[in-house]
Amino acid sequence: MLRPAALLLPLLLPACARDRVDLAARRVALEAGLADGRRAHFATDARLLAAGLDDTLESLDAGAWSAEPRDSVHAMFARYFAGAAYRAWENLEPPRITLSDDGSLAAVLQVVCVDREEPDDQGERRRRVFVTAYSSSYRWRDGGWRMQTVASTFRPDPPARCLGAVPDAAARRVLDGAAHALGAAGVQTVEAVAAVQGPRRRFAATVHSARDGRARLALGPKFVAGFGPEGPWLDDGGRVETADSVTRSLVRGHELHLLVLAPETRLHDPLFLGVLPWQGDSALAVSLLDELGTPAILYFGRRDTLPVGLRLRNHTGQGAARVDVVFGDWETVDGVRLFRRAAFLQGSDRYDYRYTTLRLNHLADADFEPR
Repeated sequence: MLRPAALLLPLLLPACARDRVDLAARRVALEAGLADGRRAHFATDARLLAAGLDDTLESLDAGAWSAEPRDSVHAMFARYFAGAAYRAWENLEPPRITLSDDGSLAAVLQVVCVDREEPDDQGERRRRVFVTAYSSSYRWRDGGWRMQTVASTFRPDPPARCLGAVPDAAARRVLDGAAHALGAAGVQTVEAVAAVQGPRRRFAATVHSARDGRARLALGPKFVAGFGPEGPWLDDGGRVETADSVTRSLVRGHELHLLVLAPETRLHDPLFLGVLPWQGDSALAVSLLDELGTPAILYFGRRDTLPVGLRLRNHTGQGAARVDVVFGDWETVDGVRLFRRAAFLQGSDRYDYRYTTLRLNHLADADFEPR
């Protein structure tokens, strides 16, 4: 005679099978949620980020505990993302994920390197690179993971840049469009000679630029510096010495024509910032980093992607730090569109450059020497 328990066993086995949790599938779902969090930063999408939160998020940060409803966290990230753009939001090691045996709870440890540009309190832009390590916990609810808690720390000595950052495809499209519109592909060297009207005096400027990085800048009768086959140099009254980083940035900042035609020969890590204000109008903005890791922003026409201006950082410590350069009087030289005028706007000072000579692809090796 069968016992009642034996009769119940075949009935319970299907129910147990239905209740068994597929832990592998839940791990995959959690990894997808982490990928959404990364994508939310690059897209500066506060709604996407908040979608993975529980009703209340409890946080530990800077020695304090807080609890915020999802709507408040969404609003906070909307403010944090406003005007921001990311070069990197990269895991320095794979996230460490732990699931409970029943698949209802999860814990994640992450170490992330972030390279971000954002508006500052003066309406300028600043770059921040930092490494954050944080622990977060999740619960499975309504068919998905919801973050319940997060505790974060920050590395006190972040790197200058995040390794492994993926190039920005949107910036690439803008820069490629501008190069095509200008006819820049065949340009190897540029000679630009300008008569300059400064706020206090007139002087001459001669710039020699090569796509391979060589350069020579002469400002007035005394300042001569450049980049030769053996590196950066400065002519100090006939004695040639190695140029420091500030001098190098000064040279690069005056290579305006090659900065427009081939910006990545002088700057690096382009990042599309969207549409930003520029000289009373608006323009497509692409930020690139100068030799000192400071953003320099190129502005392009919204319809034709032709360059309209450039924002640089003055590292010399003399005069205003922000320098806006406005281009004008475009003409075609040997099939390449070049500007004949440029205005450097530095605080209350203005330097008007009128280019009397623009020549392409004729410079020899000696033209990049101190002489």
